[in-house]
This record gives sequence, structure tokens and C-alpha cells, in this order.
Amino acid sequence: MENKIIQKVLDGDIDAFRYFVDRYKDMAFSIAMSMSRDASLSEEIVQDAFLKAFKKLSQFEQKSKFSTWFYTIVVNETRTQLRKKKLTTLSLSAEDFIETDITEVNQTISGLHQQDQKRIINRTLGKLSSNESLLMRLFYLNENSIEEIRKITGLNVPNIKTTLYRARKNFYAVLIKEMQEEAVVLL
Repeated sequence: MENKIIQKVLDGDIDAFRYFVDRYKDMAFSIAMSMSRDASLSEEIVQDAFLKAFKKLSQFEQKSKFSTWFYTIVVNETRTQLRKKKLTTLSLSAEDFIETDITEVNQTISGLHQQDQKRIINRTLGKLSSNESLLMRLFYLNENSIEEIRKITGLNVPNIKTTLYRARKNFYAVLIKEMQEEAVVLL
């Protein structure tokens, strides 16, 4: 279906590109936000990424999914903007690792309303390093394969697997703190 829409756009129906904007804007923003930690910058990045994708659509070879190609543009655009702005990102130190019972965390978070779950998960992802947050969003939220993540980010497979492993540990450590803070707020 997306190939037909791409062809329509290439044939001059620029309104057909709206399909891609509607379908991919949220994840694109999430990717940019996980790397930049700045909502207004992320909005700008997503707009620039869509503009680049539109202008370079004729160069899309359709060997991979459109989303893989587009998210690669988002990641590269974010890196470019971060280099320009020289933003720093939060990185958790080794002392922040906390071993935890994952089953207990899953049970606790599954007991929350869906909106509360999303809020806590996004807040937790926001406290991870930009690279960890990006890979967690791509792998778990967007369900990209390791190979798709490799294409999107340009990272090698062992690096992706190692980062995902560390990200999961960091995520659960931060999530426990978030859940404890949430429990205090609810009391």
C-alpha cells in the first residue's frame, strides 16, 4: 500500500504525502525527543525530517520499509541538530544500576490505568541516556527488529544488543524509583 502512495506522490499528488505524516509523526517525535530531550527542538527536527523525506522520496529505493528509511532520516537529523546546538544528555552511571524483580515491576505497572502507564513509561524513558531511550523506543514501542534498528541508527548489531541490555537494566532501575515516587504521590 505504501508503495502505491509513494508512486502517487512521485506522480505529483503531494497531498498523498499526508498519509506518511499522519502515520509516522508520533514515533518520529518520540525518537527525536528521546535523543534531544527538547520538545520544541524535536518538533523542528520532525518537520525537517518530513521535508527531507518528501524532497528525497524519489531516492527511496523501497528495499526496506518506508518507516525504516524515514526513521533513519529522523535519527540523522536529530544528530545534526544536536551537533549544531551542542546539547548534553543525561547518562546514568554504573552506580545507578539496581537489581530488581522484573515480575514485581510488571505487576505493579500493569495495575495502573493505561494513561498512567504511558506517562510513567515516557518519564522513565526520558531519564535514560539518549541512545538507550532511542533503542528502547524503536525495539519495544515501535517493534523494530535489530536489523531495522541497525539500518535506522547506523550502529552495529553487537552494540545494539549491548545497549538494549543495559537500557533494560537502567529502565527497570529508574522505573522502580518512578513507581515509588508515584506511590508516595498517590498516598
